[in-house]
Amino acid sequence: MTQAAVPVATESRQGDLPAIVYASGLTLVLPAYNESAAIAHSVRDAAAALEGIGIPYEVIVVDDGSRDDTAAVARGAAVDLPHVRVISMGKNVGYGGALRAGFEAAKYQLLAFTDADGQFDLREMTRLLALVEQADMVCGFRIDRQDPWRRKFYSKGYNLIVRNLLGTRVRDCDCALKIFRKEHILAMDLQSRGFFINSEILTKARLAGLSVVEVGVTHLPRLRGESKVSILHIPPVLQTLVRFWWTTVMFPAAEPAAPVAESAGARWWQPILLAAAACLLILPNLGYPLIDPDEARYAEIGREMLESRDYVVPTRLGEPYLDKPPLYYWLTAISYQMFGVSKESARLVPAMAGLATILLLYLVGGRVVGRLAAWISGLALLSSCGFLLSARFVFIDTLLTFLTTAILLCGY
Repeated sequence: MTQAAVPVATESRQGDLPAIVYASGLTLVLPAYNESAAIAHSVRDAAAALEGIGIPYEVIVVDDGSRDDTAAVARGAAVDLPHVRVISMGKNVGYGGALRAGFEAAKYQLLAFTDADGQFDLREMTRLLALVEQADMVCGFRIDRQDPWRRKFYSKGYNLIVRNLLGTRVRDCDCALKIFRKEHILAMDLQSRGFFINSEILTKARLAGLSVVEVGVTHLPRLRGESKVSILHIPPVLQTLVRFWWTTVMFPAAEPAAPVAESAGARWWQPILLAAAACLLILPNLGYPLIDPDEARYAEIGREMLESRDYVVPTRLGEPYLDKPPLYYWLTAISYQMFGVSKESARLVPAMAGLATILLLYLVGGRVVGRLAAWISGLALLSSCGFLLSARFVFIDTLLTFLTTAILLCGY
């Protein structure tokens, strides 16, 4: 997916728009839930703006099972507006469900949507329409967002998460002013019922290789009605985001996902942070007493191997010990030779194997599922008490894990 920030354009006059706009026509979808105070103004404003642009158009108001008289007010406002239709869902299906219903009912090939709160100047739709020939999808971004600071704060955090997890590089993913082709939207098989649908559209556009371009739009204060977005919507949206990232981006059921776009900085800070976290958790205070009987046994075998210079047959208390392969004891003897016989030297072998396993996991994962997922996988492994204990005890398990991971790396 490609995208570019587009400077705010001057208003286009009739005839300035690409020929595809006149040939395809435009369907504008307005999802509405308990918007009786604002819907009449929004309907008239939308119809007037599109009429002024001079293209074939229709406005579809989707009443999402409102508990007030939103549908009746919308129908009343549409009496003298032949290009306006009102669809009632009967029950509340969510923001995403209402949008999907509007998209499916559209008769024109260019689709757009905006909210019913009247916070966009729809005359600026010409800025988006002027770019439909250059990209598969045109997204607005709010130049000076007129929302409470808390909502802007939540939005910035959410956009940061979406860009990093889903690979979308759109600066304002939830801006409710977008244009796309109906064929592309229907091919996406959208599933979201709630506010996550914007992120789903942008991510599936990336996975499909569609191009995206951005253009700045004016954001207006809300003058009528009240916002339906609250802090209670955050947990379900984040839950949907994580599930979507796991099932669609990381491990899709059909074809592999396109690589998540990465900044140049991520190529170096991810392994550095991962290595720093691993060192912090594995290396400190390796000189504590040898607690487990196996620890004392393996440490002693390495010491006797160094002392006897017999690197073929490991011994314990002078007797051959053939229960385990000698590689681990060779490495322990080398550690003793370099740093002296001590508990720290004995534990240095599993500790270094643990560090190497983390970095190899990052390399293997980077080739299979992408660097970001590999980085998260490394952090997840570091959160495992079993792995950390094995890396800090004189056990063979961590060395075996390292060698297995190395084989996987060779395979990829």
